Amino acid sequence: MNNLQKIFSRKKILLILLFFSYQLFALDDFQVKNEKISADSLIIKTAIPKDSTSAVKRIPARIPLRITSLLNENFKTSIISKKTLETTDYRTTADFFTNVPFGFIRDLGSIGQPNEALIYGQGFGNVSFLSDGISINNRLSNALDLNLFQSESIDSIEVIPLSRGFLYGVMNNPVSVNFISRQPELRKPYSRIKYYQAPNSEGLIDGIFSLTPFNRINTYFEITNQNTNPTYTNQNTKTLVGTDHSNWMGYARLHYLLSNNINIIARYKYIKTITQLFGGVDADSISRAYFPSQFDQILYDKFSAPVKFTNRYQKVSGHNFSLRMLVNFIEHSPTDISFYYQTNLTEFRQNEYANQKNIEYIVDDNKHSTIGGNLRQDFNFDFGKLTSNTNFEKGKYTLESPFVSEETTKSLFSTTAIASFNLLNNSLNPSLFGKYTNSSGNSYVGFGADAVLSVDESIKLYAGASSLEKLRSYWEERFALAQLKKNKQKISSIEFSASFGNKNLKATVGYFNQTSSNTFIAVIQEQDKMKTSAFYGDVKNISLQGLNLKLDLKVWKILFSTNSSYYFNKENRNDYKLPEFTSYGGIYYVDTLFNNNLKLRSGINYFSIGERNQVMMDFEKSNSFNKYYTIISSLPTSVLIDGSFSPSFQIDFFLAGKIQNSATIYFVFENLFNAKYFIVPYYPKQARGIRFGVAWEFLD
Repeated sequence: MNNLQKIFSRKKILLILLFFSYQLFALDDFQVKNEKISADSLIIKTAIPKDSTSAVKRIPARIPLRITSLLNENFKTSIISKKTLETTDYRTTADFFTNVPFGFIRDLGSIGQPNEALIYGQGFGNVSFLSDGISINNRLSNALDLNLFQSESIDSIEVIPLSRGFLYGVMNNPVSVNFISRQPELRKPYSRIKYYQAPNSEGLIDGIFSLTPFNRINTYFEITNQNTNPTYTNQNTKTLVGTDHSNWMGYARLHYLLSNNINIIARYKYIKTITQLFGGVDADSISRAYFPSQFDQILYDKFSAPVKFTNRYQKVSGHNFSLRMLVNFIEHSPTDISFYYQTNLTEFRQNEYANQKNIEYIVDDNKHSTIGGNLRQDFNFDFGKLTSNTNFEKGKYTLESPFVSEETTKSLFSTTAIASFNLLNNSLNPSLFGKYTNSSGNSYVGFGADAVLSVDESIKLYAGASSLEKLRSYWEERFALAQLKKNKQKISSIEFSASFGNKNLKATVGYFNQTSSNTFIAVIQEQDKMKTSAFYGDVKNISLQGLNLKLDLKVWKILFSTNSSYYFNKENRNDYKLPEFTSYGGIYYVDTLFNNNLKLRSGINYFSIGERNQVMMDFEKSNSFNKYYTIISSLPTSVLIDGSFSPSFQIDFFLAGKIQNSATIYFVFENLFNAKYFIVPYYPKQARGIRFGVAWEFLD
């Protein structure tokens, strides 16, 4: 993997050449099309000879149908807008969730490492990620590595309220997130290129090309490459190891406007990535070789710090296809029909050549293939709205290793109904909802209700509650002790929030309480830091309460921003592997300068994390754990792994400037005071350094 940067550089040059070649073609096409478009944007004229006696032939414009979002206007505070995304300091898609109430990233300190995004305290195996309403979770782990989702393809993000989360996706997860795809104006050619560079040869290049070659057909293409070099030194061979990462992702979409009432959308997504999973710094090795006073010095010295794994890595390749039909035969009552096929292969290697003592030998190929269909129907009435969503899919799961070869099939069926009402002159909007799921003959149900009260144009109150039966993931079913599988996991949630918004102040205060019975607890066999293969060895009834403040206050041209969450009860926090609190935000100067040619946001970012306990990762199963399995009084139980860590704080200088609504310049002086800390032990966060980049839109 030492040659990754050279390869990246060559491919980066090729991408840029291809991109500018495309610009010449697109510009010519753009000029031709401009000659055919009338002043009335809804009327398109065909090309005609210059003959004064000839009549202008007019053809009705094709107006594209848009994929319906999952949330309506009452849930604006649950949507991360395109404007917010563009001014966020981010490396990957996971970083967007610092803007989400109760959002927290279990950051492993380097791009490519499978960071766990938590929302409402829920992480791997409990969050449904969807792309335009279709589940994109890995079907084996019921999780998604957000490094595998292109950040630049996102227009906005819907974070579903906790009470409604189980309605979406196929696994009845309590939390759901929907990525809404970027869709440029169909009548204009559009191109965008983003590039950034950071220390350790970290870089990204992303190109988007959208073109309408014919009146009824729009095409969209995106290609992304991101990588970084190794940063740690193998103490035996003196070669660089640890954080290597390279990925290639491609996306293609064809939008066919059959008529103004029928649109057909075909999509394909490709993923190919390789990441070295170094396991963090080997703290036990440092403790044995150095004095306690030298621990921190060695831990944060990448030349001297030993890593746990010098030969553990993961390759992921995937292909996602979908065919979608948007139908609007009934006014204001759209129909959305989708068919999809998804396949994913994860090649996990640990101590592949069995040359490291006391480290597990793992050579696993984990594959899943899923075919499915989805039907969504909206019915809009004067007094409210009825939405139904029905999904069916069949999956094949294949495991290959030197010791195991097995293949399993599973079918899933679910149907959802949401009834919403407009009361008190549309100031009160209550909803009732429910879901039925059948998984290979086993039935699961969930139901709930919520309401939005609009006190006036600036104040909204929300309350919701739900109860559901959650499905077990494939990994949970396979790696749980037999005696734990008798009962279903049941989850109950309540959520309250109040939001206020005007020109200078946007504030939301939220509270949630969630209880979960028969919850599987991931453990290792013993308290051995070199064992990373977890299994489900205990079951427990757990609960969690959280309080959040999300605030944007503008005074003159100064913006104060914070997204802060606190989680009650230390035992409950440990069950969910959460810190006591998290806080993201900053102080910024925001203004439009130079005759409206520059939109500037510049200032200080901060991040603070509270006291937290030890957390370990099983990357193969996309699982985090902090307990080990033992026998106490003849009964199996789980015991918390020792380790408690103090609060940490980081400050960055951040600048984002948009020039003439075309080019956005990013500059980050990261970790200004060179704080030495980690979020997950022992994965040190990035040291002080400069990261800069540009996103440039053309022909818009």
